[in-house]
Amino acid sequence: MRIVGIVAEYDPFHNGHAWQLAEARRLSGADAAAAVMSGFFTQRGAPACLSPFDRAGCALRGGADLITLLPAAWSLRSAEGFALGALAVLRGIGADAVSFGAETPDLSLLRRAADAMDDPALRPALHRALDTGMGWAAAMEQALTERDAALGALLREPNNALAVAYLRAAAKLDYHPDFYPVARTHPHHAAGGSGAYASGSGIREALARQDWDFISSAVPDTTNRCLKQAAAEGRLVFPSGLDQALLSRLRSMDPADFAALPDCTEGLDQALRTAARTCTSREQLIDQLCGRRYSRARISRLCAAALLGLRRNELPAVPDCAVVIGVRSGMECLLRPASPDFPLLTRSRDYPADAPWFRAEARAADLWALAAGLPAGLWERAPLIRV
Repeated sequence: MRIVGIVAEYDPFHNGHAWQLAEARRLSGADAAAAVMSGFFTQRGAPACLSPFDRAGCALRGGADLITLLPAAWSLRSAEGFALGALAVLRGIGADAVSFGAETPDLSLLRRAADAMDDPALRPALHRALDTGMGWAAAMEQALTERDAALGALLREPNNALAVAYLRAAAKLDYHPDFYPVARTHPHHAAGGSGAYASGSGIREALARQDWDFISSAVPDTTNRCLKQAAAEGRLVFPSGLDQALLSRLRSMDPADFAALPDCTEGLDQALRTAARTCTSREQLIDQLCGRRYSRARISRLCAAALLGLRRNELPAVPDCAVVIGVRSGMECLLRPASPDFPLLTRSRDYPADAPWFRAEARAADLWALAAGLPAGLWERAPLIRV
């Protein structure tokens, strides 16, 4: 069976995601589509609006056949760590093709950028840019621009940057699937977006203002019903729902705790500690710290990592198993592991409860549940979603 893998967040699952799944199948000729999906926290550092179980159900009804988890230990990393974790899971479940969205779906150009970023000859230009006070992403864009303006321009688009990260991650993992870029046909994170293909951020903004006309035009009916039910039950989660928990955690941490956080370098540990003593909301803290050197997404991820107690010296480079959230009925053959060294876990009693990454995921579930007004212990109660 040919499997096409997709890296996703589905926050929430919308019409653009359904279209991408259909295109991934068409381009790859795959018999099944498997997605590795961020869990309770997404790569932008915020809690997802719906639980991973609800989002998996929406995705399975929208065209996916298997949904596996990308735990917070990887979903809260920069593009490189995020991609490495996700591609390791896709390799582990036996995906022989990988599809991703890109503003520039030119695989040869994306590969050129990936190769250039890993070329040691690029290091002097990168370090020169970093020495001017740029953050890593901006410095890499500048270094690539000096080599080839087309490559620098490529990285200015967020989905292109992730696409390049996937290609680099596959090379590091010695993983050689067929790659199928899918063109992004609408603005990424546009302010609201429009029509049937509104952006995820636009839909989340509409959720905050309860604009159901906008939402119903942008998501499949199954997602619309799921969102309305969650809203009626008071279990839609927004980033501000964990503000007090975050600030309480930050103000109780000592300097060693800050220094141990993932991606907390360049004096950011001290800056975060200082800001936490004066700021009274997550947004205020991010606004105070972000700038030329530190992006909003980096600060947001760092806040989430602190909230979950993630420590860089406890985190493995890649996952060594896949936590399966859902499967389409009739596609249970996808639950067979591609390798005995990479188990696919479907029952809560099989989860590696002592692994630092899973302990962090359990904390993520309990904190998300707190924001949603639900009792703790979501992992213990969650069934395998079947559609």
